[in-house]
Amino acid sequence: MDTENTMEKENKVINFFRSFNLYDKFFLPIALIAITVVSIVFKCDALSIVYSFVAIISVFSLSKGYIFAPIMLICQYTLYSTQSFLQSVYGEFFLNMAILIPLQIATFVINIINKKKNKIPSQEMKVNSIKWKEWLCIVCAFGVLWAGVYFALRALNTMALIPCAFSFTFAILANYLTLRGSKFQFLAYMATSFCGCFIWLTPLFQGTANATDFIPIAVTFVLMFVNNIYGLINWIIMDKRQKQKEDIELNEKREEI
Repeated sequence: MDTENTMEKENKVINFFRSFNLYDKFFLPIALIAITVVSIVFKCDALSIVYSFVAIISVFSLSKGYIFAPIMLICQYTLYSTQSFLQSVYGEFFLNMAILIPLQIATFVINIINKKKNKIPSQEMKVNSIKWKEWLCIVCAFGVLWAGVYFALRALNTMALIPCAFSFTFAILANYLTLRGSKFQFLAYMATSFCGCFIWLTPLFQGTANATDFIPIAVTFVLMFVNNIYGLINWIIMDKRQKQKEDIELNEKREEI
């Protein structure tokens, strides 16, 4: 019995890696090697390196639609908030600890419920469509939130104020769209990655001491931006596949009736 269970687990692992396409096989190792090389060259601190590794794995998992992606994102946000607090980037710290982590916990729970309800593959999230009325509410909320965040961060004397305000707002939007299962989450993640890269290069431009420690984080955001493009494409394919499956199941039920 134990042997059968072991073989079943091994087969799952083998099938998991067999599902990787050409992009998957090249992006992840190349990204991790790039971060390692940059970290060695600039003698970066351990926290930045660990964050970069976890961040790349988490965004890759999300782009593939894996159901465990929210757990990886929680780990990423925890490390990122720690680094942000140490560097007085309080907007990013508050954002990750108070908003993004709870959103990802909720996302994981919803994914488990959707898995059982819709009988989708165990490793795959459910892709949903958002109606125009909700989009209108999202756009209005985005504008109000950005204004509020801007003035709040200005009062805290936050470094890189405008990029931080946009990063804060786009990150909430991206994570909300992840919670809703929208493929357009990746457009918001692209904007967040762009802002994040600028934020963590700012100390280098200002000549801040130990600014080179943050270069792996900036490189990570660039790699995340690239992977988010792939994520958008992959989720569009997932959406079509899931809808086709739903149509087939619906037609089978009609034929039975």
